[in-house]
Amino acid sequence: VCFGLGISQKTQEFLKAQFIEKSLINFQKTINSLKSSIRVKTKLVKYFEDNIDSIFSCEMLDNAIKELEKKYPQTTDEIANKITKLKEAKTNTIIQTIQNSIDLNLLNNYGYSKSTQREIAHFRRQIRRSKKSYKTFEELKEAFDFEALLKVFPCWVMSIEDVARVFPLKAGLFDYVIIDEASQCSLPTSIPTLFRGKKAIIVGDDKQLSDFTKDWTPTTLNESLIKDLRLRAFKKFDSLDAKANSLFDSCSVFREAPILLTEHFRSYPEIINFSNQKFYGSKLRIMTNSLNNPLGTILNIVDVDGTTENELKVNPKEAEAVINHLKKLMNDPKYENLSLGVLSLFREQANFLRKMIYDDDFIRERIEKHSLVADTVDGFQGDEKDVILYSFRYAPNSTPHIFTFTRGEDGWRRANVGFTRARKQIFCFLSRPVDKFPAGLIKEFLQYTQSPSKKIIKEGLLGSDFEKDMHQILSQDKELVIIPQFETCGFFIDFVLLKNGRTLALECDGMQHFSETGELIEADIERQDILERADWQIKRISSREFYRDMQGSAEKILEFFSQ
Repeated sequence: VCFGLGISQKTQEFLKAQFIEKSLINFQKTINSLKSSIRVKTKLVKYFEDNIDSIFSCEMLDNAIKELEKKYPQTTDEIANKITKLKEAKTNTIIQTIQNSIDLNLLNNYGYSKSTQREIAHFRRQIRRSKKSYKTFEELKEAFDFEALLKVFPCWVMSIEDVARVFPLKAGLFDYVIIDEASQCSLPTSIPTLFRGKKAIIVGDDKQLSDFTKDWTPTTLNESLIKDLRLRAFKKFDSLDAKANSLFDSCSVFREAPILLTEHFRSYPEIINFSNQKFYGSKLRIMTNSLNNPLGTILNIVDVDGTTENELKVNPKEAEAVINHLKKLMNDPKYENLSLGVLSLFREQANFLRKMIYDDDFIRERIEKHSLVADTVDGFQGDEKDVILYSFRYAPNSTPHIFTFTRGEDGWRRANVGFTRARKQIFCFLSRPVDKFPAGLIKEFLQYTQSPSKKIIKEGLLGSDFEKDMHQILSQDKELVIIPQFETCGFFIDFVLLKNGRTLALECDGMQHFSETGELIEADIERQDILERADWQIKRISSREFYRDMQGSAEKILEFFSQ
């Protein structure tokens, strides 16, 4: 800084000496403060040793501890709150730093340059043209300074087709190319996009729908390309076959450091648990809970009697039941602001349901309000709804072979997508009892949906004496709902408390939750961070604090529900 301001060497040395002297003074003050604190604590220890009997007899020990804790607060709740505030401050600082960087970048590369402003205005007008204006876009790619554009607007969110339409085919144009839903991207369309990036992040799920367009690639053309490019000479040739692989499939072979995104924020646990166990090996950390669910039963089976499947592969009576229930939900105030979906695994049934929806004036007028979609699994990939109604079509006269498709890899992927689109509630419309369905994935899902054990909140057993005493004293409040050892986010919360429409997670911290220096252990800090990301309000209380004043501790906890 001194060099930049042109300050002389002599003045620099003087300023440096002043800075060091000031630092040493502050350091000495800190040492003196520590020494003073040590002397005070030494005197307290000496006092306790000399007057132990009188202290106990007049309860001065308890008062002395309370005074010390006012001066040196060390409850786990206070420590956890401090950690949370520090993390929030860190996040806000990062956001502000990024914003400052963006503002400075705009000022330097746009605000001071009239020519750049004119060029970007021209670019903006051009890209508003019809996608069919190929000549215009090709001319734009040749003449426009895209590097200047990217300095002003460094981040672009667009489809793969638009990348090809707007940006020139230039190697390393972007620092990073991030492709989402990569399991649905074909190799031929994706590779030019990857070429435009220096590095790539490929995001996808091989347990969901794969790229269906690869089936459209003519076999003769594919073989010709393989031959011309000499791909068979490559060791991992199979992964570059466009007829057999999506972008995600291919990149899975060449990946450097795969990262599993395990936190699930969409569905209630009751809905996602089936797929978590069946397809993901129970590796998902489910960050939702249904404690304050206003809709009632989450997993529902609706039986429809007297149905048949017609020659058009449609079950009209079951479809009618779905439509009637859909109207009922739209009339219910509880569903006023919720999105709705109607899903069938079968194209003919889905088309029939969609026609019924558009033929019904009452429903048609509310399609936009409820973001209503009626389709097969294909129409729901990448989408989600608060409530989904399923029509399984399977009537007494249907052949069990209609579910054969679910036995293959593509079939169970489709089923997985179908079973994981709802956030809060599902209704399964069945024309036959579950036990009459053929063995397989669909029957397993319906059995799961039917099982009462999946619909109730499981309470764990009380563990330590601390937890038992806490439960006993909190139970004095008859309006308080107490759930011990509540499972969520991959953890067991000691107590979940519900009252007045509010929910509190209560953590009872025994001595094992502290390090030798009295600090909250790292595992508990990480645990709280995860729970707070899932929107849990958390209160921590140590055994020391609780047993010093049990009634006062309970009152302090219950204050949360009167705020």
